[in-house]
Amino acid sequence: MVKEFYADEHNYHLTLNELIKLRLGAKFKCRKCGAEYDFDIPELIAKHGGETRLRFIQRNAKCRYCD
Repeated sequence: MVKEFYADEHNYHLTLNELIKLRLGAKFKCRKCGAEYDFDIPELIAKHGGETRLRFIQRNAKCRYCD
């Protein structure tokens, strides 16, 4: 699996709840197929919980189109 994750490096320590509160987002870009999309933060909160850190999402992100 080849993946790339975009967010400001200093934001990786933030929780998903903090991203919502600060009105920040995160973007995913797949190097394999070229798909690029913004993460749906409320959907991630429903799946992983609001206290999940962005670093966890970054480490475990998979392309929704080719993975």
